[in-house]
Amino acid sequence: MLPKTLSIFCYIVAGFFVYMIGLLAFLNPRFLPSGNKPPLWVKYAIVGGFCIPGVVALVIGLALSRFRHWKRDVGIVLASGAGTTAFVVLSMACCLLSPDFKKVFPRNILAFFSDIVTGLSCILLFSVAGIALIKSRLRTVTSDE
Repeated sequence: MLPKTLSIFCYIVAGFFVYMIGLLAFLNPRFLPSGNKPPLWVKYAIVGGFCIPGVVALVIGLALSRFRHWKRDVGIVLASGAGTTAFVVLSMACCLLSPDFKKVFPRNILAFFSDIVTGLSCILLFSVAGIALIKSRLRTVTSDE
């Protein structure tokens, strides 16, 4: 019972890092509020830095469950992380339609989250990979029966 609970906790931590990677993909370091313009590789280094603890948490969770249903578990983590990111992005887009929201936040802070192509590509990649892993697991289960 304890290993299963710990593996679920590790999956939640890994899903959080998938969510953060998806959210960080929207960052555009060229529009920092401080005015500094770091090179683009800084963004990818930060995203890569968030990949490391996410992968470690995922591998620990898989090891605790003895890699029994790894395709399903990894697929659920990727798809749920991408879904959470998409929900947050959609919520922010809806908030931006409100004139009161625009009064509270300065305009230049929104430019910092303006790399839409990379952000949506990341969400799409995680979603497709997660769904493909879940579906491949379902195909192997039904063909074994």
